[in-house]
Amino acid sequence: MVSNSTLMRSMPTSDRERPGCPGRIPSGEDDDLVAALRRGIRRFATVANSSPNSEDLVADRDTLAQARSLGDTGVEVDEVVRARKWLMDELSEARNRSYRLPKLGRCRHVLSYAYTRNNKRELEYFSWLLSRLDLDCEIVNLAELRVRRRYGVDCWVRDSVITAFELEASSLLKITPAFLTHLRKFALSVQSAYDSLVDVEPDIFCVANDHSPAPVAFAVVAEYFGFRTVYLQHAEVSTIFPALDFDLSILRNARSRSTYKEIGYSRGDVVVATRNRSRWSSPSRFAESPRALSARDQVDVVVYPSAVVDGERYFRLIERLAANIGIDCLSVKPHPNTKVSIEEVRVDSVKIIDTIPETPHVAVCGNSAVSIELLAAGCIVFQDSCLDGLTRDYYGLVGDGVIPELPGQHLDGPFWGRWNPPNGQGMDVLSDYVSELCTVRNIYDWFEVAPAVLNLFADGASDNERVASARRRAASVRLLFESRNVECSTDDFVAPTGFQCEAAVLSLIELSSDNYLFLALIDQVPSGSCRSVLDLWVIHKLFVFRKISLRAELAKSIANLAVQYAGTSDVARWVRRTARTVLERNGHLYPPVLGGIEKVDSEYV
Repeated sequence: MVSNSTLMRSMPTSDRERPGCPGRIPSGEDDDLVAALRRGIRRFATVANSSPNSEDLVADRDTLAQARSLGDTGVEVDEVVRARKWLMDELSEARNRSYRLPKLGRCRHVLSYAYTRNNKRELEYFSWLLSRLDLDCEIVNLAELRVRRRYGVDCWVRDSVITAFELEASSLLKITPAFLTHLRKFALSVQSAYDSLVDVEPDIFCVANDHSPAPVAFAVVAEYFGFRTVYLQHAEVSTIFPALDFDLSILRNARSRSTYKEIGYSRGDVVVATRNRSRWSSPSRFAESPRALSARDQVDVVVYPSAVVDGERYFRLIERLAANIGIDCLSVKPHPNTKVSIEEVRVDSVKIIDTIPETPHVAVCGNSAVSIELLAAGCIVFQDSCLDGLTRDYYGLVGDGVIPELPGQHLDGPFWGRWNPPNGQGMDVLSDYVSELCTVRNIYDWFEVAPAVLNLFADGASDNERVASARRRAASVRLLFESRNVECSTDDFVAPTGFQCEAAVLSLIELSSDNYLFLALIDQVPSGSCRSVLDLWVIHKLFVFRKISLRAELAKSIANLAVQYAGTSDVARWVRRTARTVLERNGHLYPPVLGGIEKVDSEYV
């Protein structure tokens, strides 16, 4: 452990006397700092030392080459000492950077660190989610701010990282070049995170990667400073990933939650949230686009190699696909971290693209998490497990029946016609991966998101009441659709401010195959008002089954709700259509009321 005297001697005077950060400079045997760094080392070590292709994913090739000079070492004392000396030499003059925070406005700010495109996409999603929850927050990505450059790291940072490494060494099976390269990056990022966060009032810090050294370093330093941390899952995971260690983890699908449960203990709240911002997909609608694609004679095909693509295999695949006369356009979307020069494709007609096409197409993927995104977008997806050096069926997508293996012997013909839509048990498995599929479990998961996020941001009695209301709503969903409890109240479903739960309520209504929900709520709707989708649905049922007369006050309330639901979303169209159905039965009494809905309809034809 680093002693008090060692830390203070090794710390530059400018650091020891730095103003504006009382109590933030580590002093003494800082168990909290070393413990935080140990947690960080564990996070990236699980992948760096477990994946057979870990070296292929290292961006810093020069440092990796130097680390290879040590070879794969064990964890005996002399080998740890050798690794320690290498790290100290590396850190002495390494280039580093910190980030300059601008003067922040009055609204609440969530700090984050995301430097890849898919990580930044998760921040955009989180910003959208916060706005839907009516949380006035701005997300500030440190990686996009102005940088302050420096060389080396402070001695106390170096010593703290080395102490954490030495304490963790006994739990490592070996010290690989990839691990050492990651450890160097981690140490530099610890310094960067410290310099960037030391003068910031701690609140909430967000990352979208739980196993790469830089975001891991920023997360653990933020935790050390007292920030609450959020993890946004950006891609599929496997069992070599670290356990979740955040105050809130927002996963992409139920399958990932099962994988993390298999990995072991998770700290904090763990929820699953669909990344689709527009609508839920019914199982029948989900298969419409790929079914239409499979029947076509001419299609567009896009190849999605993973970061560790096998160059020769890739080139052979491209040549075979380019010779297929049924392919109108053949494109390649390279992985941003690939080490193979995709541009060296030997076929002139192949297009290199940097974004996923918006229109459904036939996709050929390696062992890549992008497969799930493509499925959700309505594409036909095949997996070529030999396209890269990863373990065959790395994510288990073929084994689970979610994606078929590429029929290599049929690539000269319309191989996309061999795709079969999932149904029955296959659709149940698919819903584990595609969280916007309209199943009761996926919608249950969605209702758990609001209370978890609101609880993280809660500050005061009014916020606590919002959390309690969101929790009651989530509990009511489970009671209504699992226990069929007749004591649930529609009050729990009155349009929660800014949150997209009304569409989920409508989806649950559509999933209900009998009238138990209606019978449970028949006496719950206030006689003079219609405040939510659930209210409107019950009122509509009352008119269908009982043909109750409509009073003026209730009619105006229905119309007001319908006018509020302007737009082209499924739920907005349903609300306006259902409101018209109810009101038109009394249309001779309420023409001004209907006129308001007709005006909105005319704007969103």
